[in-house]
Amino acid sequence: MKAAALRRLLVELREKTLADGPAQIEPNRKDSSSVGVPDEDAQALSEMMQTLASQRNKKQAELLKQIDRALARL
Repeated sequence: MKAAALRRLLVELREKTLADGPAQIEPNRKDSSSVGVPDEDAQALSEMMQTLASQRNKKQAELLKQIDRALARL
């Protein structure tokens, strides 16, 4: 594959990755004055969703770094 074709594919992948944007990480509590957790299952689900969003964002950032390194080598 020619360098120009590879560059085009990498640029397209980079643009798509950026367009997807980061995953939103919702706070555990909406009301800062509330104390305690009314529903432990909801708390656990919220923490799991935060972890998944954070992992997705880290993977997305790593992919963008790899794309940028590949583009720089071309």
